[in-house]
Amino acid sequence: MIKLWPAIDLIDGESVRLTEGHYETSKKMQRTAEESLDLYSQCACDDRIHIVDLIGAKNQYATEATYIQTLVQRTDKPVEVGGGIRTEATLRAYFAAGVDYCIVGTQA
Repeated sequence: MIKLWPAIDLIDGESVRLTEGHYETSKKMQRTAEESLDLYSQCACDDRIHIVDLIGAKNQYATEATYIQTLVQRTDKPVEVGGGIRTEATLRAYFAAGVDYCIVGTQA
């Protein structure tokens, strides 16, 4: 069985796409993160929505936590978050904000 987990990658509150993970190739997506989330929330085939704090991943601490919290409140779908999660406090804050799954860094 194939499970679909659409992704929203964030840099400075904008939905972006990187080519092969290179930050200098960042391209703003046509849809905002909110618009993408609303679209993915309507799809019955999506099991969860994956959101990545790209600057958090690069800098090794969460930078989009407040914005991600507002995104989580927009959907009934389970949300998985990654990027910059290196401490138990960050993990607990995401779970308290309604995040269902977290991808932790190797340091955690």
